[in-house]
Amino acid sequence: RFVSSPTIRINGYDIFSTVYENECGCCSSIASESVKCRAYEYEGEVYDVPTVEMVSESILKQIESCGDIKRVENKYVIPENLLTFFEGKERSRSNGCSCGKGCTCG
Repeated sequence: RFVSSPTIRINGYDIFSTVYENECGCCSSIASESVKCRAYEYEGEVYDVPTVEMVSESILKQIESCGDIKRVENKYVIPENLLTFFEGKERSRSNGCSCGKGCTCG
C-alpha cells in the first residue's frame, strides 16, 4: 500500500515508520496546485529524500528483525496529496495546458 511519495519497501512494508510531508515545488508546478510530498527526518534534520544512512539503517533493522517488525494494518485510503496532485494535473490538461503550469498554452 502506497503511503506517501516516495515510498521504499522491504517485504511489502514501508521502511520508514513515520510520514512527514512538506510543500513540494516540483509537484505543485506540475499540478498547478499546492502539493505536499514526503519528507524524512533523520537525527533532527528534515530531508526531501532519504539519506544513504537512513536507507541503510532501515534495511539493517529489517534484516536483524527477520521480518518480525510489528506493523499495524489500517484500512487503506488514497493519500490526500496524491488526489490533489492528479486532480490538479488533470485540470491543467483539460484547460489546454501542456506546460504543466495551469495556463492555456496548448
